[in-house]
Amino acid sequence: MGTVLQSFSQSTVIIQEPALAISCSVGDQTVSTNLGCTYVKNGIDWDATSCTTSGTTTYKLTGVTTAQGLTTLNNVTFNKGTTTVTATKAYNLETASCSFNVVVEDTQNPVFTSYPTTRNIEGCSAADITNPAFNTSLTASTYAVFSLAPNNGAATDNCGVTQVFYQDVVSGACPITVTRIWTVKDEAGNSVTVDQTITIKDNTKPVISGTLASIATEGCDIGALES
Repeated sequence: MGTVLQSFSQSTVIIQEPALAISCSVGDQTVSTNLGCTYVKNGIDWDATSCTTSGTTTYKLTGVTTAQGLTTLNNVTFNKGTTTVTATKAYNLETASCSFNVVVEDTQNPVFTSYPTTRNIEGCSAADITNPAFNTSLTASTYAVFSLAPNNGAATDNCGVTQVFYQDVVSGACPITVTRIWTVKDEAGNSVTVDQTITIKDNTKPVISGTLASIATEGCDIGALES
């Protein structure tokens, strides 16, 4: 009986990891301030994703917020304005990157912490009002004028108060009542208004000056004065 020889071929299976890749799938983000004049990211949903398990991912921030070497965006503080986030995956001298923008907007209105006081002014017209002067047009003022005596108003804002305006509406004749409408704004244009009442009244009695001349009248009773 002859010998049967069987031959077998051997194959090598090489499992190759996919090419290095990274994805910033969240895309550009627009958010509102949530801590002062900044936005603090809570969560990892902005973190980049990759089908490559090997290597490390780091983040670099440029623009109004700067940082580098971050390993996550969780708990990162973004300043108001536009920040560019660049995520980089590195492995075996290879790198892959993606990026997106984070735009932080201020949508919070200023808040009055003290309303301007009611003012009572001795006078005869609305022109007697000072600090600031009477004006029926929308007029620029300053926070110092609004907050100091005799107005004594106060306001706060997460990004700071930048503009103060007022406009007067007059009614009545004696006394005169002026409703002063104060408007406080921040840099983003968010605003809040409050009314201040100013009353102008003449409380001073007339004063007779000089000496009246004596009058001599011929007659026998008071009826002679009628002539």
